[in-house]
Amino acid sequence: MTCSNDDCPRHVRGFFFLLNPFQLLMQPAAIDHGGMKTQAPHKLTTARDYAAAMLAEPSLERRKIILERCPAAWRPLVEEHVKSAFPKVVAYRKHQSGRAEQVRQKPPAAPRRDASLPRISDFKQSSPEVGNARLAELRAALGKRASA
Repeated sequence: MTCSNDDCPRHVRGFFFLLNPFQLLMQPAAIDHGGMKTQAPHKLTTARDYAAAMLAEPSLERRKIILERCPAAWRPLVEEHVKSAFPKVVAYRKHQSGRAEQVRQKPPAAPRRDASLPRISDFKQSSPEVGNARLAELRAALGKRASA
């Protein structure tokens, strides 16, 4: 399939966008539900959907409305899902708020270098004559081994 329009959303800088053709479909906007990002509301078809909607809802009145709309046969299961998942949601929200607080705080100071480590400037420098004499001694010792 070719496209004559250069502004076509299926082209990305000249390459045909094959990686995810479903990305072209319009996605529902994310809605903020008390710190949790979820997709736009959809039809609740399972007990887990009802439990997830209740956990994502910040107001108690709306949670009660969702539970009333739930089929009577699913209510015990939905309540069990909510009871088992609620501590996890609370822990996640606490973790997220702790991370946000850490971001707002000043980072800790970098640890100091240990002063007991020797520095290059602590070593005595020798004069070139001493070093040259030592090199001459080593060369002579190697020369004697090579000739022997």
